[in-house]
Amino acid sequence: AVCADNGHAQAITASAVTTATDVYALGTLLYVLLSGRHPAEESLGSTAGLVRAIVDTDPDRVSTSPGDDDASARNTTREGLKRVLRGDLDVIVARCLKKAPAERYASVSMLAEDVQRYLDDEPIGARPDTLAYRAAKFVRRHTGAVAAAAAVALLLAGLVGFYTARLTRERDRARLQALRATKA
Repeated sequence: AVCADNGHAQAITASAVTTATDVYALGTLLYVLLSGRHPAEESLGSTAGLVRAIVDTDPDRVSTSPGDDDASARNTTREGLKRVLRGDLDVIVARCLKKAPAERYASVSMLAEDVQRYLDDEPIGARPDTLAYRAAKFVRRHTGAVAAAAAVALLLAGLVGFYTARLTRERDRARLQALRATKA
C-alpha cells in the first residue's frame, strides 16, 4: 500500500497515515461516487502505475469525468451531470485530492462542513470569497424573495417614471397656459 502525503510514494506505517491521508481517501471516494470513475482510472492496471498516478498526476476535474452510463444511471444527460458537478463540487473534490497535504482540508470535519454548505447552497470555504460568488449563492437560496424584490423595484421604478412624465406634462401645460395668459 502507498501514501501520497509527502509527495513521494512510501510504505504505509502507523506514522505515515495522517488526517491528510484520510481526506485524500475520502476525496477519492467522493470522486468515484460523483463521476463513476476512479481519479486514476487509467493507472488501475498496475500498482506502480497507480502509485505514479497518485503521487505525480493531478486527476481530471470531476465534472469532466462522467460518462454516458453514469448520466443515464442518474436519469440525466452527460451534459446535465457535468453542469451539476461543475463549480463547488469540482473545487471540493480537487482540494481533497491535492498532492501537497497542507493544501487539503485540515480535517475531515472541514470537508464535511463544505459538503453541507454545498448541499445548503451556501458559500464553501474551499473557494475564494468574492462578492459575485456570495451574491450568486444568496440568489440561489432566496430565489423567490429576490424575484419578489425585483418585481417591487420594477413596479416602483415604473410608477416613478409614470408620475414623473405626468408631472412634466402638467408643468409644461401650465407654463404654456401662463405664457398664453401673459400674451393675451
